[in-house]
Amino acid sequence: MDYSFALDALKIIILLPMIIFLIYGVFRFGSKYIKNVNSGRIIKVYERTNLSQNVFISVVSILDKVYVISNTNNEVKILLELDKDAISNYKDNSYKSDIIKLNFLKRKSNNE
Repeated sequence: MDYSFALDALKIIILLPMIIFLIYGVFRFGSKYIKNVNSGRIIKVYERTNLSQNVFISVVSILDKVYVISNTNNEVKILLELDKDAISNYKDNSYKSDIIKLNFLKRKSNNE
């Protein structure tokens, strides 16, 4: 019985690092493949927000034009077209620092 326990422990010690290495390889090389597949797409969804259970607002890029659209069960409407600068700011995440500053100012004014 001691031999089977030792053999099982040896299998675990050898196979577990191999399995972890395989999982790491799949995530590392799989993410590169996914990026390559999505890079050639015509339509890109940058963000999607729920307004209610069946109503969404999305920021979508179609052939280098950026739109804000509303999605419901029955229809899809273009609400407005954004300029390219707005989406480049979104990609750079520079707008996040402005939001953080505004939230800080709101909290500060509420505390006073």
